[in-house]
Amino acid sequence: MDFRSVKASIVSWVVLLAGLTPPADVVVWKNQPRPQGTGRMVVLSWVSRTTIGVDDVIWSTTTDPAPAENATPNSITQWKLVVQLSIQTNDTTDGAPNADDLSAAMMARAWGVSSIALLGAANLGLIGADQATPADYTANGRVVQRTVLTVSFNWSTVEVDTAGQGNTIDQAFVTSEVTDEAGELLPPSMQMNNEGIPPS
Repeated sequence: MDFRSVKASIVSWVVLLAGLTPPADVVVWKNQPRPQGTGRMVVLSWVSRTTIGVDDVIWSTTTDPAPAENATPNSITQWKLVVQLSIQTNDTTDGAPNADDLSAAMMARAWGVSSIALLGAANLGLIGADQATPADYTANGRVVQRTVLTVSFNWSTVEVDTAGQGNTIDQAFVTSEVTDEAGELLPPSMQMNNEGIPPS
């Protein structure tokens, strides 16, 4: 899994939705160095990263035809990622977009075609955003307008389990008892009698 790539994609997504213009506007993850911007800032932080479960296991091999003893399992795991966006601006002049305006614009644009396409390219899916919460604070004697927004995403990863490499089921043998609507067995020609799937 590559969380660094996901983090970079979420930064690009925030820039798109908020209509920001780096480097004047800054989007940065918490605990990373913060460039000195002259406009608006969005600070991102993880709320949670939880696995929902294994969606599927695909067996792969580097040879053709595939020998049973050379197959490697690839586990597809589903994740739920929750990210907090701390949106703030120092521009308090009349008519200037404030933190509430930016959060409202982002929520309105979140389901747009360009937004979904950008997330999809990073294997992310948007679940939704919680209600934006005002969280203004005072720094150096002035008020900094801040709104906190929590966004949830779906994500999936593929893990190659080389330690699980081994045998797979090449063939299964099936005997059936298929009946008609009245519950009567169909003729033997319509049944499977210890037949291999796939056929030998």
